[in-house]
Amino acid sequence: MIVLYFFVKVNPTKYVNTKTGFKLTVREDGLRGLARGWAPTLVGYSLQGMCKFGFYEVFKILYWNALGEVSPHTQQHTFGAALVFSGRRLVA
Repeated sequence: MIVLYFFVKVNPTKYVNTKTGFKLTVREDGLRGLARGWAPTLVGYSLQGMCKFGFYEVFKILYWNALGEVSPHTQQHTFGAALVFSGRRLVA
């Protein structure tokens, strides 16, 4: 589908919408024409996922260690835990 999206954007007179783009692509290139572009997309999504979750794990440990020892009265970080785990939602 990403191939059709770019075909419509690049040549809007030939590919009027997704339906005609699908038909023209299958007619001109066959079903292989629809599969074109999957490898760069896969690589891009993989790199994005590795960076997103990899950096999250690194910074989670870094910030958790920067908060210091666990309070003996509560046995947990209250403000620190909220800060670390709310930062996770901002990244996602």
